[in-house]
Amino acid sequence: MGIDVEAVHPRRALLAERAVMPEDAAAAGPQSSPDLVATVFCALREAAYKCVFPSLRAPMDWSDVRFETDWRRGMCAVSVMPMAEANFSARFGFNGTSVQAICWQSQ
Repeated sequence: MGIDVEAVHPRRALLAERAVMPEDAAAAGPQSSPDLVATVFCALREAAYKCVFPSLRAPMDWSDVRFETDWRRGMCAVSVMPMAEANFSARFGFNGTSVQAICWQSQ
């Protein structure tokens, strides 16, 4: 299991070019602020890394982690390229000032 909490702030969107893949932004929709979208996917990718690293024991790129995101429900199916045979799930939420994300290996 991996857990991450990230503060939402205006400079977070600067990470978007690394943390947010085109399909991530599309799932969030145009009504979501770039800062929030970047923060959500930073937190999700960090939670996934924390979940996978004990088994993988190798560094990963942020692009190695892909999400099928249901933005309204705060749920994701997660694919981790180095561990393509494993299934992962994630949830996220935000309260206006921070984003909380959790990732776990599912059956």
